[in-house]
Amino acid sequence: MTLFDNLYPINKKQLKEVSLVLADAFSEDEMFKIMKFKIEEIALIYEILTRICLRYGNVYLTSKNLEGIIGFTPGNKHATLWRTIRSGAIFPGLKLMKLFGREMRKIMQVIEKERKELNIGPYIYFSVIGVSQKNQGEGYGGKLIKALIEKADIEGKPIYLETQNEPNVKMYEKFGFEILKKIDMSAIDFDIDIEKYDFMEDISKLNPHLWLMLRKCN
Repeated sequence: MTLFDNLYPINKKQLKEVSLVLADAFSEDEMFKIMKFKIEEIALIYEILTRICLRYGNVYLTSKNLEGIIGFTPGNKHATLWRTIRSGAIFPGLKLMKLFGREMRKIMQVIEKERKELNIGPYIYFSVIGVSQKNQGEGYGGKLIKALIEKADIEGKPIYLETQNEPNVKMYEKFGFEILKKIDMSAIDFDIDIEKYDFMEDISKLNPHLWLMLRKCN
């Protein structure tokens, strides 16, 4: 018996609800607030990630009450346009591409290049985790991460993740993750009309970064 035996795998009927829970978990993210994302737009992002995890990997809930959610895939199944289509997320994908397609492609290209340069071999990609705001601080996030760590150690694989949230870096380090690289997101040349996105100047003031982290298996 493993820790995952005490969790609940989701089904496709729960995708919308799960996406909204994840959107709620990250609704106070400074980047989303500056970009004036509506909760429905944040949910689009997490619906895509959840669908890809469901199609190529696994998504688990802490319970049927959806306090917390974790999604992961094999390391060679990161989000791409083709996998978005194959996962059934074509409509939310198109909506998101319409909003920020050019910028998203640029960011994905930069991150993919950095991943390949790490050359870490087979791994589990820790794609998404979120705990509803009303349940944060109650241990649900730790419960999900411990289950994934146990799975990784059983399979003899490291766990790789990416996070833009600096406070989460310290949290992941407590679970044995190490920083492999820190990417300065403000240095990415998007080659866009700044006037079209009036929030770009505010985002640059945040000095946004992306941390690439790895936990080696025991």
